Amino acid sequence: MEESKGIPLGDIWYAEGDTPVGPWVYAKKIATHNKYNFYNVTQHPFFDKDGGRYIYFDGTYSTLLSQMDYETPRYDNNQIMYRLDLNDPRLYLPVPIYYVSDIEQHHAYLMREVVDSLNLWQKINRIPFFSIPENRKLDGMVPVYLDKTNDKHRLTTKFLDLEGRTSDLLFYGLPSFVRKKEQISGRWECEADDYPFTMDLLFEEDEVSGKMLHSQSLIFNKGLILNDTIELYIRDSEEQKTYRLTVQITNGKLNGKYEGVESNISGSVTGERTDLVWKLNASPAVVPLYEYQNEDGEYYYSTDSGLPEMKRSNTPICHVWRNPSTILALDFEAKPVPFGK
Repeated sequence: MEESKGIPLGDIWYAEGDTPVGPWVYAKKIATHNKYNFYNVTQHPFFDKDGGRYIYFDGTYSTLLSQMDYETPRYDNNQIMYRLDLNDPRLYLPVPIYYVSDIEQHHAYLMREVVDSLNLWQKINRIPFFSIPENRKLDGMVPVYLDKTNDKHRLTTKFLDLEGRTSDLLFYGLPSFVRKKEQISGRWECEADDYPFTMDLLFEEDEVSGKMLHSQSLIFNKGLILNDTIELYIRDSEEQKTYRLTVQITNGKLNGKYEGVESNISGSVTGERTDLVWKLNASPAVVPLYEYQNEDGEYYYSTDSGLPEMKRSNTPICHVWRNPSTILALDFEAKPVPFGK
């Protein structure tokens, strides 16, 4: 963790790789030490719990090479241990989607588990993008399936079950947030004048439903879509009063006013979308995934906005994480050894 590379001393990051040499691309910061140095970080596998769901790591907390304004009394060169819950949604990192060639005269987009089970490592051509596996999906993510209609391998966001043929779920992407449904559905941290409240909204079939969080007195009654505005009705069971919120939602921001239905109370209301799917999509690494078709009718998928001699879809099928690396780093022959053997 070198300061010269833009990472402050004492910052610890978590990453995952399909093989020991990679690809190591996306990481999440899991600890920071306020300008203190934290070095010689080591994971201790013999402390693992629940089959590796909980892992433990420690490091040396030191003034060495640090930029602290003051020293922590009696802590110089101490060892500090942390526990990390790998099932925390904030650690759900995108994984490689491999482009595998020459499978029954077709190409395919596969994740590590399928590549490994079919021993297709030697047929990997590149990693066109990264996305989320089935066991790490979050509410609001877009399922992407494999459709083999007319013997063509095509990705689709619609589940197909026609004439006994089903679609295989490949991975999960992120929505584009261009439709009103995607703009509204999510978690909102709001404030009516100086009164804070949190609500989950869901927009389906021209109706808005919701749930109030962290409050035993506030109850979500109903929601209506009126042209460019949204009306939300919230009941305060303690005061026996109903409030109508007339708001507009744009780019993750909520603005409008509230009024008492049975009273003359009124004021302004603001809010911000805070659910994890929305935050993930705000990353500059998240880009549209486009569908391309060549002259032979074969489908290809890329985060590039234009590929020569191919016809591109007008809209992306979903959003995914781009692959910033030009190096295909894999060591598929290396296998993990159980601890203690």
